[in-house]
Amino acid sequence: MKNATPLRWLLILSFFPVFAFSQQPVFQFKLQLMPDGESWGVYIQSAIELPSNQNFIFAGGAQATVVVPTDVWAIDVISSIGNWEANSINIAPVENPTKAYISFGLVNPLFYPNDLNPSLENLMFSFSLTGGCPEALYLVDNQTDPFMPPNSTNDNIGNAIAAFGTLSGGLEYLDNYAPAAWDCHDNDGDGVLNAHEDTNGNGIFDAGDASNLNVVDQTTVTEGLKFKLQLMPDGNTWGVYVKPEGIAPSLSTITGAAQVTVVMPLQYEWGNLTSVSG
Repeated sequence: MKNATPLRWLLILSFFPVFAFSQQPVFQFKLQLMPDGESWGVYIQSAIELPSNQNFIFAGGAQATVVVPTDVWAIDVISSIGNWEANSINIAPVENPTKAYISFGLVNPLFYPNDLNPSLENLMFSFSLTGGCPEALYLVDNQTDPFMPPNSTNDNIGNAIAAFGTLSGGLEYLDNYAPAAWDCHDNDGDGVLNAHEDTNGNGIFDAGDASNLNVVDQTTVTEGLKFKLQLMPDGNTWGVYVKPEGIAPSLSTITGAAQVTVVMPLQYEWGNLTSVSG
C-alpha cells in the first residue's frame, strides 16, 4: 500500500505533456455565402500545415461572432462540426450603434479528430438571416473591432477556439480569411452573386475566379435589345434593325439614347440616311 501513491502520480505525469504546450495561434475562420445564395457558413482552416495523423481534442468555449445590421436576426443554425447555436446578441452597442453582434457558441464541450481535416477548410456550422441579403456582413475582427472587450456591456464577443493536439500541442484561433466571401450582392447584375464569382473571397477579380463580379458576363444576359446590319432588297443599301430579347416593349416604352457604329473599308463613304424609328 505504501507504493500506491507514487505509482498513481507517475501515471498522471505520463499523460500531462500532451496538453502542456504553449498555445499556438493557427486556426482561421471564414464567413462564406453558401451555394443556395440564401445562407452563410462559418468555416475553419489552419494557417500552417498540420500533420496528417494529428489527433485533436477541441476544448469548450469556442465562439464565432458575426456582425450584422441592427434589424437582422440569425435563424436556422445547422451544425456540421460539433453542436453550435446562436447564444447571444448585442444590438447597437454604444461602441458601434449601427450594428448588432450575433455570437455563435459551441454547446458541447468537445469535438474530435475525425471531424476535422487538418489540410482543408472545414464547415463548422451554417445559418440564415431574416430580411434577405444585408448591406454588410462580416466576422468580428478581434484586433480592430470597436466593440471588443473591455466594452460597455462587459461581453466577450471575440472569435475563439482552442484545441489540444498529440503532435502539435495547444492550438488556438488566429484571425479571419477571405473577407469578401460572404457577399450576397450582384454588382454587375448578371445573375451570379458576388461571392460565387469571387471564389477566393478577396473582393477582386483574379486567377481562379468564376468571372468578374464588376463586369457583366455576356453569356448570362437574357434580356435587352439586339442590333442587326441587313442588306436591303435593292442590293445597294443597308438597314440597321433592332429586336427585343427576353422583354416585351409596350406603348409606354421610351428610348432615352441610342448609338450604332458601322465599320467599313476606308475607300467607302456613306450617305442617304433615312430614319424609320426615331
